[in-house]
Amino acid sequence: MAPTFGRVYFRWDEKMDTIFINKLLEQRQHSQKTVSGWRLMAYNKASFNLKMEANLDVTTEQCKTRWKKIKANHLLVIKVIQSSSFRWTEETQLVTTKEIVWKKIIERDILVKNYRDKAIPHYRNLNILVKKNYATGAEVGIGNDETNIPQEGFEVDNKEVESVYSTIDERTPNCASSSKILVGASTPSTGVSSL
Repeated sequence: MAPTFGRVYFRWDEKMDTIFINKLLEQRQHSQKTVSGWRLMAYNKASFNLKMEANLDVTTEQCKTRWKKIKANHLLVIKVIQSSSFRWTEETQLVTTKEIVWKKIIERDILVKNYRDKAIPHYRNLNILVKKNYATGAEVGIGNDETNIPQEGFEVDNKEVESVYSTIDERTPNCASSSKILVGASTPSTGVSSL
Protein backbone atom coordinates (compact mmCIF):
# COMPACT_ATOMS: atom_id res chain seq x y z
CA MET A 1 0.00 0.00 0.00
CA ALA A 2 1.37 3.40 -0.99
CA PRO A 3 1.97 5.92 1.80
CA THR A 4 -0.55 8.72 2.09
CA PHE A 5 0.42 12.34 2.45
CA GLY A 6 -1.45 15.29 3.83
CA ARG A 7 -3.04 16.23 7.06
CA VAL A 8 -3.96 13.74 9.71
CA TYR A 9 -7.28 14.47 11.32
CA PHE A 10 -8.43 13.09 14.59
CA ARG A 11 -11.24 13.91 16.97
CA TRP A 12 -10.40 15.37 20.36
CA ASP A 13 -12.30 13.60 23.12
CA GLU A 14 -13.09 14.56 26.70
CA LYS A 15 -10.00 12.81 28.09
CA MET A 16 -7.72 14.66 25.66
CA ASP A 17 -9.33 18.01 26.47
CA THR A 18 -8.96 17.35 30.19
CA ILE A 19 -5.25 16.55 29.83
CA PHE A 20 -4.74 19.56 27.55
CA ILE A 21 -6.62 22.06 29.72
CA ASN A 22 -4.98 20.82 32.93
CA LYS A 23 -1.53 21.22 31.36
CA LEU A 24 -2.40 24.77 30.21
CA LEU A 25 -3.55 25.61 33.74
CA GLU A 26 -0.24 24.34 35.07
CA GLN A 27 1.69 26.26 32.42
CA ARG A 28 -0.23 29.42 33.30
CA GLN A 29 1.09 29.04 36.85
CA HIS A 30 4.61 28.89 35.39
CA SER A 31 4.09 32.15 33.44
CA GLN A 32 3.84 30.42 30.07
CA LYS A 33 0.90 32.64 29.11
CA THR A 34 1.70 36.24 28.34
CA VAL A 35 -0.40 39.17 27.19
CA SER A 36 0.32 38.12 23.61
CA GLY A 37 -0.69 34.48 24.18
CA TRP A 38 0.75 31.10 25.04
CA ARG A 39 4.47 30.53 24.78
CA LEU A 40 5.58 27.66 22.58
CA MET A 41 6.75 25.81 25.70
CA ALA A 42 3.13 25.51 26.92
CA TYR A 43 2.05 23.81 23.71
CA ASN A 44 5.16 21.59 23.75
CA LYS A 45 4.41 20.45 27.29
CA ALA A 46 0.74 19.82 26.44
CA SER A 47 1.81 17.76 23.43
CA PHE A 48 4.23 15.77 25.62
CA ASN A 49 1.55 15.15 28.27
CA LEU A 50 -0.90 13.89 25.66
CA LYS A 51 1.78 11.44 24.52
CA MET A 52 2.56 10.27 28.06
CA GLU A 53 -0.98 10.12 29.48
CA ALA A 54 -3.07 9.15 26.45
CA ASN A 55 -0.40 7.56 24.22
CA LEU A 56 -1.24 9.99 21.41
CA ASP A 57 1.13 11.71 19.04
CA VAL A 58 -0.35 15.19 19.08
CA THR A 59 1.83 17.87 17.56
CA THR A 60 2.43 21.33 18.95
CA GLU A 61 0.58 22.73 15.94
CA GLN A 62 -2.43 20.52 16.69
CA CYS A 63 -2.39 21.83 20.27
CA LYS A 64 -2.37 25.42 18.97
CA THR A 65 -5.29 24.66 16.68
CA ARG A 66 -7.20 23.00 19.49
CA TRP A 67 -6.64 26.03 21.74
CA LYS A 68 -8.06 28.31 19.03
CA LYS A 69 -11.21 26.20 18.83
CA ILE A 70 -11.63 25.84 22.60
CA LYS A 71 -11.10 29.56 23.09
CA ALA A 72 -13.56 30.56 20.34
CA ASN A 73 -16.20 28.19 21.72
CA HIS A 74 -15.71 29.42 25.26
CA LEU A 75 -15.99 33.07 24.22
CA LEU A 76 -19.30 32.23 22.57
CA VAL A 77 -20.50 30.52 25.76
CA ILE A 78 -19.46 33.57 27.80
CA LYS A 79 -21.38 35.78 25.37
CA VAL A 80 -24.50 33.65 25.90
CA ILE A 81 -24.15 33.58 29.69
CA GLN A 82 -23.69 37.34 29.85
CA SER A 83 -26.99 37.74 28.04
CA SER A 84 -29.98 38.29 30.27
CA SER A 85 -31.20 35.38 32.38
CA PHE A 86 -28.61 32.82 31.24
CA ARG A 87 -26.42 30.98 33.70
CA TRP A 88 -24.09 28.04 33.84
CA THR A 89 -25.20 25.35 36.29
CA GLU A 90 -22.43 23.48 38.11
CA GLU A 91 -24.51 20.34 38.74
CA THR A 92 -25.58 19.79 35.13
CA GLN A 93 -22.65 21.65 33.54
CA LEU A 94 -25.17 23.26 31.17
CA VAL A 95 -26.02 26.79 30.16
CA THR A 96 -29.63 27.24 31.24
CA THR A 97 -32.48 29.70 30.85
CA LYS A 98 -36.18 29.77 30.00
CA GLU A 99 -37.30 28.21 26.70
CA ILE A 100 -38.49 31.53 25.23
CA VAL A 101 -35.09 33.15 25.89
CA TRP A 102 -33.31 30.27 24.13
CA LYS A 103 -35.54 30.71 21.08
CA LYS A 104 -34.84 34.44 20.88
CA ILE A 105 -31.09 34.15 21.17
CA ILE A 106 -30.92 31.26 18.68
CA GLU A 107 -32.81 33.43 16.18
CA ARG A 108 -30.08 36.07 16.54
CA ASP A 109 -27.12 33.67 16.49
CA ILE A 110 -27.60 30.13 15.20
CA LEU A 111 -24.19 29.02 16.61
CA VAL A 112 -25.64 29.36 20.11
CA LYS A 113 -27.95 26.42 19.39
CA ASN A 114 -24.99 24.05 19.86
CA TYR A 115 -24.79 24.97 23.55
CA ARG A 116 -28.43 24.46 24.41
CA ASP A 117 -27.97 20.87 25.56
CA LYS A 118 -24.19 20.56 25.53
CA ALA A 119 -22.37 19.91 28.80
CA ILE A 120 -19.42 22.24 29.39
CA PRO A 121 -17.34 20.40 31.98
CA HIS A 122 -14.30 22.70 31.79
CA TYR A 123 -16.21 25.99 32.09
CA ARG A 124 -14.52 27.23 35.27
CA ASN A 125 -11.02 26.26 34.13
CA LEU A 126 -11.57 27.88 30.74
CA ASN A 127 -12.68 31.06 32.48
CA ILE A 128 -9.26 31.12 34.11
CA LEU A 129 -7.44 30.43 30.83
CA VAL A 130 -9.48 32.91 28.76
CA LYS A 131 -9.50 35.49 31.52
CA LYS A 132 -9.54 39.19 30.72
CA ASN A 133 -6.56 41.37 31.43
CA TYR A 134 -8.18 44.01 33.61
CA ALA A 135 -5.23 46.40 33.28
CA THR A 136 -6.05 46.92 29.61
CA GLY A 137 -9.67 45.79 29.40
CA ALA A 138 -8.65 43.36 26.68
CA GLU A 139 -8.77 39.63 26.55
CA VAL A 140 -5.47 38.01 27.46
CA GLY A 141 -4.09 36.57 24.28
CA ILE A 142 -4.91 39.48 22.00
CA GLY A 143 -1.98 40.99 20.23
CA ASN A 144 0.55 39.22 18.04
CA ASP A 145 -1.02 35.92 18.90
CA GLU A 146 -2.02 33.19 16.51
CA THR A 147 -4.80 32.25 18.92
CA ASN A 148 -6.54 35.61 18.52
CA ILE A 149 -9.96 34.89 17.06
CA PRO A 150 -12.14 37.98 16.58
CA GLN A 151 -15.56 37.63 18.15
CA GLU A 152 -18.50 39.72 17.06
CA GLY A 153 -20.38 41.35 19.89
CA PHE A 154 -17.36 41.71 22.16
CA GLU A 155 -16.32 45.27 22.84
CA VAL A 156 -13.49 46.71 24.89
CA ASP A 157 -14.27 49.64 27.16
CA ASN A 158 -11.26 51.94 27.01
CA LYS A 159 -12.59 54.44 29.56
CA GLU A 160 -11.10 52.41 32.39
CA VAL A 161 -7.78 52.15 30.55
CA GLU A 162 -7.56 55.94 30.19
CA SER A 163 -8.18 56.41 33.92
CA VAL A 164 -5.46 53.87 34.76
CA TYR A 165 -2.95 55.64 32.51
CA SER A 166 -3.81 59.09 33.82
CA THR A 167 -3.19 57.82 37.37
CA ILE A 168 0.15 56.37 36.29
CA ASP A 169 1.11 59.64 34.57
CA GLU A 170 0.33 61.64 37.71
CA ARG A 171 2.49 59.40 39.92
CA THR A 172 5.36 58.54 37.59
CA PRO A 173 7.69 61.24 36.28
CA ASN A 174 8.76 60.59 32.73
CA CYS A 175 12.07 61.47 31.07
CA ALA A 176 10.62 64.40 29.14
CA SER A 177 9.55 66.22 32.29
CA SER A 178 12.62 65.32 34.33
CA SER A 179 15.20 67.99 35.05
CA LYS A 180 18.00 65.42 34.58
CA ILE A 181 18.03 65.43 30.77
CA LEU A 182 21.54 65.19 29.42
CA VAL A 183 22.76 67.94 27.11
CA GLY A 184 22.62 66.78 23.51
CA ALA A 185 20.31 63.86 24.37
CA SER A 186 17.13 63.61 22.36
CA THR A 187 13.99 64.20 24.31
CA PRO A 188 10.96 61.96 23.67
CA SER A 189 7.96 63.84 22.36
CA THR A 190 5.07 64.21 24.77
CA GLY A 191 2.71 65.56 22.16
CA VAL A 192 2.47 68.81 24.12
CA SER A 193 3.58 72.01 22.46
CA SER A 194 5.94 74.27 24.46
CA LEU A 195 4.58 77.60 23.17
